[in-house]
Amino acid sequence: MFGFSNLKHSTRIEFYRKELLLLFFLSFLIFNYIIINTLILNIKNSILSSTTIQYEEKEEEELIVEWSSDWESKWKDLDCERIFGGDFVYAAMNKIQIGDPLEEENLPMDCLSIQNRNEMNKYWNKETTKEEKDFPLAFTRVVYKDYLLLEIELALHYTPENWYCYVVDSKSSPLFYSRLQRLAKCFPNIIVAEKRFNISRAGHNTNNAMIECANILAKPERRWNYLINLQNHDIQAKTNAEMVRIFTLLDGANDIEICVNSDADERIRYYLINFIWSFEELKLYKNDSKNRGESQNIFGINLPKILTISKGYSAASLSRAFVDFIINELNLDKLLEQLNKAEFGVDEHLWQSLSISDNLNAPGGFTEQCYGFGYTTPFITRYALWEVQIV
Repeated sequence: MFGFSNLKHSTRIEFYRKELLLLFFLSFLIFNYIIINTLILNIKNSILSSTTIQYEEKEEEELIVEWSSDWESKWKDLDCERIFGGDFVYAAMNKIQIGDPLEEENLPMDCLSIQNRNEMNKYWNKETTKEEKDFPLAFTRVVYKDYLLLEIELALHYTPENWYCYVVDSKSSPLFYSRLQRLAKCFPNIIVAEKRFNISRAGHNTNNAMIECANILAKPERRWNYLINLQNHDIQAKTNAEMVRIFTLLDGANDIEICVNSDADERIRYYLINFIWSFEELKLYKNDSKNRGESQNIFGINLPKILTISKGYSAASLSRAFVDFIINELNLDKLLEQLNKAEFGVDEHLWQSLSISDNLNAPGGFTEQCYGFGYTTPFITRYALWEVQIV
């Protein structure tokens, strides 16, 4: 009986030992699962933070290295083929974030220093084709931070024949504004608007800022064929020569998105309920006689001339004829005032409404009839990458 008890006790010990080993093994697996998934999540978040456009901005958690004279050494050995081939892990592990120096003296802003910082891009002596010289473009950009990014982005596609206009948020730092002004002094075709606007994330005053640059660029001596509206962190994905070929094919047509969906319907409903959009109420034409009179709708009913309110992305490519028309013929003060009254997305209605309204018949525009029958009009000016799926 004693011997049996010892055997039973030994068996029990062996059983517990196996249970403990199994428990340890399971704990080891769980621990490794948590560690590995945490690393993957960190890599994924790192990738998404560099490629995802988000409406709400968060505090930057990573240390951003200020620019220094040897910053090119940080990326000159990058394997671009792996990055463009979609190697997200490699891209995440080699990501470099370079921030604007906070002290003025830490970023030389004389013209020679700007040239030297961008020597690889042939900033000053970039050759252009005959097509590009014969078909100059203009760019307006509403900006508020990240001067170095703007400088590098400009260097990537700067063309002497083009025009570049920046309008700065009134909340931006004096140093940021000063750097842009000093950049503009180095180039005869770069303009920083003196007037500044209080821009909000909801789009308030963005249209006003764009119109300010359009006014500046519309002077007859400034020759260009299309005006492209951009925001602070938009990156040009086509070469200048490619864009010229695309706009040549558009042949004067505006490239503007028109959305037909529940979100668009809700915003437009707010505007239609709360405001009057007749030409007379808006005082839309500078020549007041053009605001009066009636027009016939698609059902043959005579109505006052009404602006058709519609919605789409604020980024747009506008023909020179269209811009000249809205600057020289129209008074946009009341229209901009009413559009700014909404709470969100207020910059997504101006170009759409001016381009689509049959009563206005703006150059480069298109008929509102397709919109009335529920057809969305796509556009090609801007591609917004909202989310990246890691496979």
